[in-house]
Amino acid sequence: MLTFDLIWETFLENYKVEDIDLPHPDQIPSVIQNASRLLNNRMRTKAVCNFASEIVEGLSNEDDLILLAHYIKLVQLTNSKVFYEKLYNPFSADVGVRNFKTQLDSLNNSVKEQENLIDEIIFNAMEDFI
Repeated sequence: MLTFDLIWETFLENYKVEDIDLPHPDQIPSVIQNASRLLNNRMRTKAVCNFASEIVEGLSNEDDLILLAHYIKLVQLTNSKVFYEKLYNPFSADVGVRNFKTQLDSLNNSVKEQENLIDEIIFNAMEDFI
């Protein structure tokens, strides 16, 4: 079983941003639940968040911990990209936001790199049956 605190600390070690860009502390359990759902979908696991004891049941090893942290990071990067698109795209020409496409490409690359890293972690976690 993985505790919410351990998952969140692992996420913070892998995602260095200003505190203002992080979810509010009240949202942390739902963020972790969302990541566990994504992990369940990808890996066909049966992880369940127990909010009373603040643990994720059904996951217990380092690979699961790292994957949860990186799924949280992926969601954060994707949300940042969507926020940037929605905020600046309609006004980019009007207010003279420079390098909108370059910044958007950078955000897209960050999301793609995170997806590739998750794939690499899953590949590395696979057991060798030979």
